[in-house]
Amino acid sequence: MIHHKTKQEAIGARKLVRSGTGEEHWRTDFLIAQEMTADLYKTSPQAFLIEMTPEEVIQPHFHEVEQFQVFLEGEGQMGRMHDGIRPTVVHYTDAYTGYGPITASEHGLSYFALRPRKDPGAIYLHKEGYRERLRPSLKRHFTTPIIKSTEPVLAHLTQPVVESLFDDKDYSLADGLGASIVRLGPGQVYAEHCPEESGGQYVIVLQGQLKTVDHEEISESFQGWTVLFAEPGTGPVSLEAGDLGAEFLVLQFGQRS
Repeated sequence: MIHHKTKQEAIGARKLVRSGTGEEHWRTDFLIAQEMTADLYKTSPQAFLIEMTPEEVIQPHFHEVEQFQVFLEGEGQMGRMHDGIRPTVVHYTDAYTGYGPITASEHGLSYFALRPRKDPGAIYLHKEGYRERLRPSLKRHFTTPIIKSTEPVLAHLTQPVVESLFDDKDYSLADGLGASIVRLGPGQVYAEHCPEESGGQYVIVLQGQLKTVDHEEISESFQGWTVLFAEPGTGPVSLEAGDLGAEFLVLQFGQRS
């Protein structure tokens, strides 16, 4: 099954919320089950946009579910990164793997949080009892900046370009974990999208227009900041760029043991 929502559909539900340590920021839910049963809790994807307020700090923490984050606008700092966070950055952490703090600049900082299933909430490292919540994990932690194409360069690509983001990392990717940026010129097709060999797979449209090819679940076109999630076991999906090309991320979770 494939889940999807565009920015235009989601942004009307943007709301001001408080983090687990009391800081305010804006949250926009993209993919989240409205009625959470025990089965849906384990299988339904969770995707939302966080827009941090100026100079907000999200304290170091971990989650019980693996996740990707895609930083989109503004700038800031994560942990001990020397170069800081400027768009666009892809971040991955395994479950039970601490990271942070995340600090927004005076211009704010926004990012997608993308998980293959719902997480019960952040567990902060400065609060008592966090050690009792830890579980064994590979503790993988990747942060990779990417560069978006200019519109005319994208519109004149003569063949598809697929750039892996994690192949140079000194970690085991044997479970299928991976991330790529895909650049397509007008009308070009990406036919390597195969969620059935993963623990679930997100597609995040960065720019241009993208549509699925011959897939009965989806027949519409998608533009920037659209979020798509293919559940594990979904068959191959082909993606075709529109008249000006398309640039998107393919973020694949490892298979669960």
